[in-house]
Amino acid sequence: MLVLSRRLYEKIVFPEIQATIQVVTIKPGVVRLAIDAPRGVSVFREEIAPRTPAAENPPTSLRTLNQETGAAA
Repeated sequence: MLVLSRRLYEKIVFPEIQATIQVVTIKPGVVRLAIDAPRGVSVFREEIAPRTPAAENPPTSLRTLNQETGAAA
């Protein structure tokens, strides 16, 4: 797991899937994030994510994830 610190309006960029996450609001006990991703990229909150074998047993590496999604390594 990678843990990053961001300040208000700073972004995290995923260039291989052309997606970004930006911190848009910080309040006591709540951080609001804006996620910008292509239509083909599914984004779910953990509590409502589809329950599939892959979701229950996440890949152990980015290489495995790339192979499963067909992304370039």
